[in-house]
Amino acid sequence: MKIRVIFAAIFAFFLLLAAGLAPASAHTITPTSASPDDGSVQAQPPGQVYLVFPEEVTEDGSTLQVFDAQDLRQVDSGNGGVDLNDPNHARLVVKLPTLAQGVYLVKWKVVIASDGDTSQGQYYFGVGNVTLPQNPPAPAAAPQAGVSPAAWAFMATGVFILAAAVFFYRNRKRPVSKQ
Repeated sequence: MKIRVIFAAIFAFFLLLAAGLAPASAHTITPTSASPDDGSVQAQPPGQVYLVFPEEVTEDGSTLQVFDAQDLRQVDSGNGGVDLNDPNHARLVVKLPTLAQGVYLVKWKVVIASDGDTSQGQYYFGVGNVTLPQNPPAPAAAPQAGVSPAAWAFMATGVFILAAAVFFYRNRKRPVSKQ
């Protein structure tokens, strides 16, 4: 009887565990501020582009790039990413050379520090007397969130422990009964 209670408790634990490991939905974030702003036309070329996000983003995988919208040639300094001088790690920055009059496409991608989800986007800004396109091309879809590798490893360990418990229970030495 005692062993059945133990197995029932182990089974209930793994049922609750499996229910809690359902795939999580990915959340996205967008910048709370930007310079130059989305859709703005600057009289003078900016020396940098920065975006501020509402929560911390990771340095690994977070990028900020600026392209000439006409030929999609990258025009930034190539080192766009998390501003390590920002104590909140919620700001991306990239330095720019002196830009000519024209339309520029800003592309950003961030990895959210709290859960590893990714968000990305893009927008246009202009320098000088230019007309901006209405809509930037849609960014590629971000990968969907699911059960993390750590959760799978935890579940596999649990299954192994349960299988071992069943094995040892079935192969235990039973006392010899005296008749």
